[in-house]
Amino acid sequence: MGDTMSLPSVVTDYTNDLPEIRRQKIERVADIVCTLFPSVEVSLEYNMPTFRLGEGWICVGNQKHYCSVYTCSSELIEPYVQAHPNINHGKGCLRFRDTIEIDVSAMELVVRRALSDS
Repeated sequence: MGDTMSLPSVVTDYTNDLPEIRRQKIERVADIVCTLFPSVEVSLEYNMPTFRLGEGWICVGNQKHYCSVYTCSSELIEPYVQAHPNINHGKGCLRFRDTIEIDVSAMELVVRRALSDS
């Protein structure tokens, strides 16, 4: 992962007191978003770091035993689900239990789909 000092304070403030494994996952996703889209706007919405570019958005959140990546569109998470059919997911979210690693290449596709052509 990139240097967490380069992550927006919204993200680091959010992850500061999280269990290490979930902190790393959320910061990893944030790093992917900020690297691919340096001009993304970051805010805290619904008590989660939210990344917006035009009409597109993606957010990450901590849950009791996992972290989630939300897009609210099954089409946007499709590349990840296709690459990892056993991933726990909802209509537009991916859920990463503490024991599940994030596939960076597949996550990059999700982020690109969520924030491109916005």
